[in-house]
Amino acid sequence: MREAPAERGEGPRLETSERPWWVKPPETPEEDQADSFERKDIAEWSDEAWSVLDADPAIEDALLVYHQGLVLQQEGHVSFAMIAFVASIEAIGAKLGELERCTCCAECRVKIGSSKRFQKALALVIDDDNRRQALANTVYGRRSTTAHAGRLHGTEAAPGTLGWAGSFFSRDSVWEFISHLFETRKANRDLLLRILRDRLELPAAGAG
Repeated sequence: MREAPAERGEGPRLETSERPWWVKPPETPEEDQADSFERKDIAEWSDEAWSVLDADPAIEDALLVYHQGLVLQQEGHVSFAMIAFVASIEAIGAKLGELERCTCCAECRVKIGSSKRFQKALALVIDDDNRRQALANTVYGRRSTTAHAGRLHGTEAAPGTLGWAGSFFSRDSVWEFISHLFETRKANRDLLLRILRDRLELPAAGAG
């Protein structure tokens, strides 16, 4: 059993004059690792992009959620990365139209139209109607089953394995999901670049 706390006696004890975890000594030239990183110049349009983010919280949220998607994908949480990329695109799509009230009956108060706004946002970066429709139908459904039913579509259940383990002559759902994830991520990135770099003007939130 552990002894109860007691007054410190007069015997020898280990003491440190500083708190080394607070103050890190400067690196010597031999220890400097800065040269191992790839240096890139900041884009000339970044200053104007900051003004867009400052003026529009919805676009700022979309950018932050996109970054979270990148982190999740890097960590292997690909199904939740898909949720993040779809949510980022949806945040932009929300500026392209209002949700509509369901007309199934007079008492219904459900709002519909999220998928339609998602496709409107995709249309800004994907010209091919068939490709855009197919991607939207696939990823939106996958995203919903993860968000609402806890279903995973990637390799989360088998970390460290490759995403494809089937025949060249058969379809593999995991492989297809990863492919759609990269396509959705690219669409998300292109959409943000159109807004922040190319200064694409979108309606104000709630303008319809």
